Amino acid sequence: MTATGNIEMAGNRNQTIAETVGSYGKRLFGFIRGRVNSDEDARDILQDVWYQLSNVVNLEEINQLSAWLFRVARNKITDRYRKKSPEFLEEIGGQDEEGLESITGILLSEDGDPELDQLKGSFLGRAVYCPGRTARKPKAGVCVE
Repeated sequence: MTATGNIEMAGNRNQTIAETVGSYGKRLFGFIRGRVNSDEDARDILQDVWYQLSNVVNLEEINQLSAWLFRVARNKITDRYRKKSPEFLEEIGGQDEEGLESITGILLSEDGDPELDQLKGSFLGRAVYCPGRTARKPKAGVCVE
C-alpha cells in the first residue's frame, strides 16, 4: 500500500471516530454519570472508552457500534469500582488547619453522646482489618472500604 493510501485510511478512521464521539458522546456520558459518583469519574471513564475505541485496528469489525460502546462503558465502570483501593484509617486521622479533632480521636472518644455513638457505630461497621503489607502502607491497619 502506498503512503497516500495509508494517509487516506487514517483520515477515514479519524473521521469515523470523530463522528462516533459526536453521535454518542452525550448519551454515553449520561449513561456513565448515572452509575458513578462524580462528573470527574464519568469523564475519566468516557475517556477510557474513547481510548479503547481508538485502539481498535479495524472499526468495521464492530457490528453494532452502540452496543459495543455501552458494553465497554459498563466494563470500565466495573473495573473502576474493583480497583478502588480502601482508605486507611491512619490516613484520615490528624487535625485539620482549624485544629479540629481527628477522625481517630472522634471514633475512640467515649463522651456518651447518642448521635455520635450512632455515627461511630455506622462508620466502624464499614471498617475492616487490612492485614499484611501493601505498597501504600508498610504495616497492617484498619481501613474503610
